[in-house]
Amino acid sequence: MSRVSLSFKSTLLLTDYLEIIVNFNPLTTDTMSRVIKFFIAFNSRTFQVVLSAGAMRSAGLKKHPREAPCPPASQSLSVIIVLILYVCEMFWWHLSRKQAVMLVELDKLKHGHQEHQNEIRAKLVAIVGDRFLAHVKNLNAIGWDSCLTNFPKHCAYCVSRRVYFELELIR
Repeated sequence: MSRVSLSFKSTLLLTDYLEIIVNFNPLTTDTMSRVIKFFIAFNSRTFQVVLSAGAMRSAGLKKHPREAPCPPASQSLSVIIVLILYVCEMFWWHLSRKQAVMLVELDKLKHGHQEHQNEIRAKLVAIVGDRFLAHVKNLNAIGWDSCLTNFPKHCAYCVSRRVYFELELIR
């Protein structure tokens, strides 16, 4: 199941919880605790998915960690952060003044999700930076001066790669 459909299903689940608040007001505090648990579970599951991208690196393996789960996880967290704001407002309208103190918990969750999103972005930058440095090493290892003397052998590859990249830029 894709991350986009999971974000969509999460939105539908939150909609069901908010419908409970609107239609049956006495369950507002119970529903709020369930929504908080949902946000905590979503954040921890997102953390687990992204942690797998960096687990190989911290284990000292030579293989490059995957950056694939990082951007969708960051986008999913962006959706949830925005939803937290709207859910908080919805609860604010349906809680009594004494119960409104519970909204601080949602604010803490929002900040926790934002910190986690920043960590994901930093991890993605680190992974891409490592790959960039590896490619720079490979480019430095190529004898570019020999390209002038051994044109048919070495430079044909260089020219074909350059043409390929320029065509990719045009598209």
